[in-house]
Amino acid sequence: MHYFYTDDREAAAVLSVARLDDALTLWQRATPEANMPGHSILENARSSVQNYLDTVSTFATPSDDALNELEARRRTMYGVIRADARQWPSTSEEEDRTASDE
Repeated sequence: MHYFYTDDREAAAVLSVARLDDALTLWQRATPEANMPGHSILENARSSVQNYLDTVSTFATPSDDALNELEARRRTMYGVIRADARQWPSTSEEEDRTASDE
């Protein structure tokens, strides 16, 4: 099983993978070398995310509406999220604000 859909945002794999990818990006680009996890850990995690994207992107095209211009990886991730009828993962504060506005 490579794909499933759920109405529960907390259980949505596509949003969890997007959060993981963001965390890995921050680790790689914004963490001092002395505080970074081992190189192989980051590379294995990145490779896992890329394998997921390669698998699920067969039904989703990269989005031109990416939140920022990090790379094709971000556009692909955003395209997969949109194909899942989701919005980019937000913080719980943003979700709380949106829920209270409805």
